[in-house]
Amino acid sequence: MLIWGFVSFYFQKDIMFGFSWAKPVTRKQNPRIYNIVENLCISQGIQPPKVGIIEDDSLNAFATGRKMDDSRIVFTRGLLNTLNDSEVEAVAGHELTHLLNKDCKLMFVGTVVVGVVSLIGEILARSSSRKDENGKGGALVLIGFALLILGNLIYPVLRLAISRKKEYLADLGYL
Repeated sequence: MLIWGFVSFYFQKDIMFGFSWAKPVTRKQNPRIYNIVENLCISQGIQPPKVGIIEDDSLNAFATGRKMDDSRIVFTRGLLNTLNDSEVEAVAGHELTHLLNKDCKLMFVGTVVVGVVSLIGEILARSSSRKDENGKGGALVLIGFALLILGNLIYPVLRLAISRKKEYLADLGYL
């Protein structure tokens, strides 16, 4: 678990980029999207993230990365073909706000916390066969089930609420 946590923390942008089949874009390949993202970053005084495109007809975009200097914004081909420049700029601004607010990092840390809580709950819940000489193993099982419920039922709802709030803040452009 520690190895996977380390790998996913330091390589989450590469993992997301690879799993989504996104291809990096240079200014020569797609000056339109590259210039839109670069202009938004210049207006904020920040280094532009790398830009990628997914060859898909859906209308979607996402941002990933722990820090601005190694972050990425990815757009689908359908979004770029359907929206005009001002609409694409609004989507890029939304994704850029996620990066500036470190939303990706927050969601990653939340996921790791849930993983740890669930793992501890699983270990304690399975400890029913290891009762000590005083017969107190049952309390550990109950604590384990409580942690499993917390990690697998309550936290996902909380994570969705946090995610929704972050989406609204990114829509408003709050930094």
